[in-house]
Amino acid sequence: MNALAIDLGTTAAKVSVVAEDGRILGSGVETLTTVFGERGMAEQDPERVWQAVLAASANALAQAGTRQTNDVRVVCATSQWSSIIPVDSTGFPVGPMLIWMDRRGSNLTSAISATAAEGPETTLAHWANVHGLHPSTSLAHVLFTQHQRPDIHAKTTAYLEPMDYLNARFCGRLVATGNTAMPLALTDNRTLDNVTWSHDLISRAGVDASKLPELVPSLGELGEVLGAVAATLGLPRGVMVVAGANDSVAAAIGTNAVGPGQGTVVMGTTGVLTGHHPTRVVDPSKFLATMPSALRDRFYVMAEAGLGGKVLETFLHNVVHGTDALFDPVPTPDDLFQRASDAARHIAPGADGLLFLPWLIGSAAPKVDGHQRGAFIGMSLQTTRAHMVRAVLEGIALQMRWLTDEVESTLGVAYPVLRFAGGGAQSDAWSQTMADVLGRGIEQVAEPRHANARGAGLLGLLTLGRIAVGDLEALVPIARHYEPSSSSAALFDDRIGIYQDLHDRLAEPVRRLSAQPTRT
Repeated sequence: MNALAIDLGTTAAKVSVVAEDGRILGSGVETLTTVFGERGMAEQDPERVWQAVLAASANALAQAGTRQTNDVRVVCATSQWSSIIPVDSTGFPVGPMLIWMDRRGSNLTSAISATAAEGPETTLAHWANVHGLHPSTSLAHVLFTQHQRPDIHAKTTAYLEPMDYLNARFCGRLVATGNTAMPLALTDNRTLDNVTWSHDLISRAGVDASKLPELVPSLGELGEVLGAVAATLGLPRGVMVVAGANDSVAAAIGTNAVGPGQGTVVMGTTGVLTGHHPTRVVDPSKFLATMPSALRDRFYVMAEAGLGGKVLETFLHNVVHGTDALFDPVPTPDDLFQRASDAARHIAPGADGLLFLPWLIGSAAPKVDGHQRGAFIGMSLQTTRAHMVRAVLEGIALQMRWLTDEVESTLGVAYPVLRFAGGGAQSDAWSQTMADVLGRGIEQVAEPRHANARGAGLLGLLTLGRIAVGDLEALVPIARHYEPSSSSAALFDDRIGIYQDLHDRLAEPVRRLSAQPTRT
């Protein structure tokens, strides 16, 4: 039996055909475009997203071949989250998808606690007790649409996260799970086996409860793929769509980070530390919590470090290979990421005193500050682009070290070895840098870009009872193990302190810079 596994990211829709033994039999990728605008707008066209998923699915199935396509029995989707799509009763979008980078509506979530009778601190403490997080991005998106786009709100049957939107397009059901509804911050997560919508939080937020999807259990069968969709993709009759999960959970499944002390660093558009934990832990001050997983008997570790691979991509495309009067108008080389990795490999750890701060759109866990911005510090006459690439890799890794140290302290666990997945884990140089900066062993997962899709496929097979959680270890191959260099241990022990100190010291001047008007 095979699974069609969808991994919907911010920049691309990636689809794989996953076998019961964990092998990737075929894959397809389609890029996505985000439209940015005033007041923090960041939108995608959900119909274009759906067409990209269909195209990537068709390519994956074609690569797998007819026999493997005929063996597909389940579809499971995972996606980026804190992104909201308004849909009608048939699952078709009635407005744009506001993705996680969209900042509109944040004033409405801030007002929830500011105007509460019992005071902001008491209100936020109550929210954290019931749900685990404070009102945040997805809730802001719903409130923004409800108040600022009443025409869209009137046509909306349900507000869905991206993975639930894909399920609706595949099988017609508008549902969510305790895991996929988590970003709305409106569920009661205090009892793992009984996650429900919190009428109290919904009332406090002023959300139209009639527009929230039905909550169903994780690892549940939702229905068969619609006939028209199956015909488009050439799927056999009776393929089951199952409840998916957010990409952090899928990555944990796809890398076998399912027990205490098992963790994975995922370096995609964002940098994430993911894993599982047996108990509920909440520390909203650090934006750290354990939240309902797709696995019904445990929580997953929610630890989002903010932008990760996107920072490197931005630096390479805007600075190293930009398109302006300073550069020849030549095409960006397809192997730019590999060239950057090769260049960084020849620079010693520490980048000759150059430090990079990766907070291009603000810092996330473990110390949230939306006003923070990136910087190179310590440049000299000897600084080259190779030094800067090395510093970017180390700067992102320093954020992951800060996050990992705080997660260990908050959960009371140790991560002596971490797995490494996502597009960034394709780089041997970055894998070794992660080991050196984090001071922990790093296991580079084989086919690291497919970790989320593999996880989604394995979740689908788990749902149908074809595999068990205990089988995951054998289904997740490791390409290479990296040990931290003892010669750079003292360097990065000191560097993390400087990094954290700069976060505090630069907060006020960066706020002043961001408040200055932009001249054109």
